Amino acid sequence: MLTSDIVNYARFLLTEPNSTGRFSDSALITCVNVANSQVMLDLQWPEATLTLTTTTAQEYALPPLLQIERAYMNGQPLIPTTLSRLEGVSLNMYDQSTNVNSPQWTIAPASTYPVQNTGSGYPTSAGNTPYSANQRPVYYLRGGYIGVVPAPVAGQTFTLNITPIPATSTALGDTSLFPIHFLRALGAHVTMQCYEADEPLEVSTSAEAWGQRYQKEVGKLQTWKDKMLLNLDKSPQFVTYRSYYASPVPNTSGWGW
Repeated sequence: MLTSDIVNYARFLLTEPNSTGRFSDSALITCVNVANSQVMLDLQWPEATLTLTTTTAQEYALPPLLQIERAYMNGQPLIPTTLSRLEGVSLNMYDQSTNVNSPQWTIAPASTYPVQNTGSGYPTSAGNTPYSANQRPVYYLRGGYIGVVPAPVAGQTFTLNITPIPATSTALGDTSLFPIHFLRALGAHVTMQCYEADEPLEVSTSAEAWGQRYQKEVGKLQTWKDKMLLNLDKSPQFVTYRSYYASPVPNTSGWGW
């Protein structure tokens, strides 16, 4: 699908057959870019793969993206975490247990992946330090950077499955990231923006109606995406987080846990 397909469909919805009316091609291409970003944000599809070759650094700059789905170092899965967890902030530990009063994760030696570990997400000594060399390798985000613990040695293959930000269209002949069955959703969002531009300081009932149409079309696409992923595990999942079990639940004789 080309950008021109989306622009022409939006003109059809606006009953404006050519660029001599209210909206130029350039203006509608701008609206298409906004619609592309919104659809990607709502559906998080399609994914893309980003591959880096490591240096001796612990953190690596990320391009603009919406989400990291999965991360691998030389094929070994990395567990997502945060700096707060690595340093025990969420446990009120505020780790400074090294000989220079820094958190344990900061002195983990650089490693060649795959890294040997206990196979557990967190170490058996979790009550003593929030990070241990026995746990599985992890990744964290800091601003526009992604960090890995333990840091990789140079020459490792760092692979990220991401939800990308769509490339900006600048011409009618540009190829859209989305297939043709996304046309109704994209056209509805472009049309909504046009009615917002017609009534920028007022509540536009037309814009609201097209916004509702967009939500309906995105719902259809979400159903399509879910059906495409039906081969994934749909079995019951254990609920293990403590807040669930700490809440009182009603039973036949009163309240209990």
